[in-house]
Amino acid sequence: MFDNKTGATLTLQFTGEVVQGGVSTPVPSGNSYLAATLPIVGGLATNFGFPTVSGLQVSLLDNATDDWTTHTFSDGAWSPSEPTLAATQGFRVTANGVLSWDRDINLSSQGTPKIVTQPVGAMRIAGQPITFSVEATGTPLEYQWRFNGQNIAGANAATLKLTDVQQANAGDYSVYITNPFGNILSDTASLAVHYTLRVAGSGHGTITHRPELGTYPNKARVVLNATPKKGYVFTGWSGAASGAANPLAVTMDANKEITGLFTRDVVPPEYRSVKINDLGQLEWVQVARPGKKLTSDYSLDLLDWKEFASDSSASGEMRVPFNRPQGINNLFVRTWEEDTGYAARVLGYVTLTVPAGDSLFANPLANGANRVSDILPSVPSGSTLAKLNTATGKWETNTFSDGWSQPGMTLAPGEGAMFNNKGEAFGVLLAGFTPWKRTTLQIPAGKSVASPVLAKGGLLSSRLGLPLVEGLKVELLNTGTGKYDAYTVADG
Repeated sequence: MFDNKTGATLTLQFTGEVVQGGVSTPVPSGNSYLAATLPIVGGLATNFGFPTVSGLQVSLLDNATDDWTTHTFSDGAWSPSEPTLAATQGFRVTANGVLSWDRDINLSSQGTPKIVTQPVGAMRIAGQPITFSVEATGTPLEYQWRFNGQNIAGANAATLKLTDVQQANAGDYSVYITNPFGNILSDTASLAVHYTLRVAGSGHGTITHRPELGTYPNKARVVLNATPKKGYVFTGWSGAASGAANPLAVTMDANKEITGLFTRDVVPPEYRSVKINDLGQLEWVQVARPGKKLTSDYSLDLLDWKEFASDSSASGEMRVPFNRPQGINNLFVRTWEEDTGYAARVLGYVTLTVPAGDSLFANPLANGANRVSDILPSVPSGSTLAKLNTATGKWETNTFSDGWSQPGMTLAPGEGAMFNNKGEAFGVLLAGFTPWKRTTLQIPAGKSVASPVLAKGGLLSSRLGLPLVEGLKVELLNTGTGKYDAYTVADG
């Protein structure tokens, strides 16, 4: 027992020899104080061969508190645990009888660290994990992993695990192994971080790239080529690339997905505007390929079409005034070009009659913002147009005096509204666009006010395609009686 009276920690350095071979130390009955003969760290019985008999007590002194911690061997086990000795640490033994501490000291097994299995370098794709490992002899061992020659904080185990590797992790790894008898530095294990490239085409065309590899090293250069099929053009890149350069040079500095986009090299004709002009004509502006002949068809019901005009424009843009036939209240026009097909929508005009009093009103043609103030620019003073808010179940009312109280309210095809006309019946002439192929209208649960998206009338399911859902109830306002006629779907 050493009692340091200096008030400061002392550092003692010992020089001498460690005995090898068989060593026997007597352990007397009662209390005695002993120390290990090897300057290593380990368990008293496991690493130093101390005898274990029932009732044996070993006590270690805590230098910070001056308290003893006692470990007792009983029924073949230590309680609370096997005492662990630091290098050169002494201990107190309380034995019930005389013991002999016999052990075979072999510095060849306890000597300087020796590496059995070196860490191995590898390649990983950015984002993948990697584990480096080393196997060495010469306990007790301490490990310090290094990256490019610099210590990695906290990397003090036989394995080094990295998750989500990136280019910053690429480099050389090694591990410095020490024990009380020496040290050794492992071989270098290099980590290379590569990237992946996925290419695809959207539309009718193919994307190729050179070189075509499974993975690419950092800063590798890859060239992409987009080849459209006949009748299509390449329009640009999306994903990890943008613009329309073709070929496209890509520098691999991340995992990348790039898509080449293809569209038709010609587009069908389209309409820029439609209106009823000051002369009462239906007037529209159509746009197509310069110098190409456009053919126009007309229909009164969006079913039967007849050709009535063909023309072309050097610029591709043409303003067309059309005299409305006398006595025809509804008429539609579609335009087509031989190489590109029909325009996606139809234009035309529709004549509506708004009765006095309450009626359900709909806008059959889309035009501009579909504002109520454009659809019904002037109505009898005091008239109202109300839309049902399906979220709240309340009506939102727009009142006309010198103008509409809500000039921004809209009424698009597919929507319906309750119109209260405070004057005599009047007519409304509307010009706009309507689809002429398949359409979709979302009808919410509960009560709503709806109208066909297509500008045509007829049987609600047979002609207009309303689904026959069991329990569906449709009500039509009879303006003659002011009451609703109800229709319910039952048994199909």
